[in-house]
Amino acid sequence: MQSMAIALGKDKIRCNALMPGTIGTSLAAHDMKDPAEMAALEERIPLGRIGDPNDMAGPAIFLACEEMSRYVNATGLLADGGMYSKLQ
Repeated sequence: MQSMAIALGKDKIRCNALMPGTIGTSLAAHDMKDPAEMAALEERIPLGRIGDPNDMAGPAIFLACEEMSRYVNATGLLADGGMYSKLQ
């Protein structure tokens, strides 16, 4: 994002990334089939649950909305229920 923001900033193009945690989609279905794996996964997330696809809508709208995020550039918006904080 930083390299893209540097290259495209002159054209007033903002470059940001939405960085989701585990979201309940077909990509994560394998991990969610096993109750033990699901419990271990949820234990690592401070909010205590995996994300729902709808949980990404607000952050995506924020980043896409010029009015709300017009000075946000070259960054990643972590939307993972706090999981990253437990991995540090």
